Amino acid sequence: MKSAVYMLMLISVAVYADQASKKIFSKRICEGNTCKWYRFINRQVAYADAELYCRRNWNNGRLVSIHSATENASVLRLVKRSCGNRVPYAWIGAVQLMESIHFIWTDGSIWNYNNWIPGQPDNINPHGTEACAEIFTANDRPGQWNDDHCGFKRAFICQHF
Repeated sequence: MKSAVYMLMLISVAVYADQASKKIFSKRICEGNTCKWYRFINRQVAYADAELYCRRNWNNGRLVSIHSATENASVLRLVKRSCGNRVPYAWIGAVQLMESIHFIWTDGSIWNYNNWIPGQPDNINPHGTEACAEIFTANDRPGQWNDDHCGFKRAFICQHF
């Protein structure tokens, strides 16, 4: 019996330590009749790993889709409150549609807003195709978006309902 209690205590400590190590910062935001949970994960991973993380950890989880200037500002505030200016950019759920110049949201929602830096998306990178989108958070363009190489490692923002 003592060993079972001891094992449960160890599991509890391990689960708590795992959650703490993920560096997850959360906020629920409602706009109109739609409320979403936003989760900023301050862990550097490639784009596909970020999307997979969101899907595995929350029901209907995806990288964040942004549909208004208000929502964009809320996402930026979440990141800034979480880590100040220590994270310069984070993955969002916009991805380039095949070889076109068009981007789509990974959650399948309509593309009705963007906040690209002027001249972006440009798909210019010596490391390969820039097919994934990031939001700048801690530089001279906070809240604006850039297309970048999907293999680069970034912090990221998940959403779920």
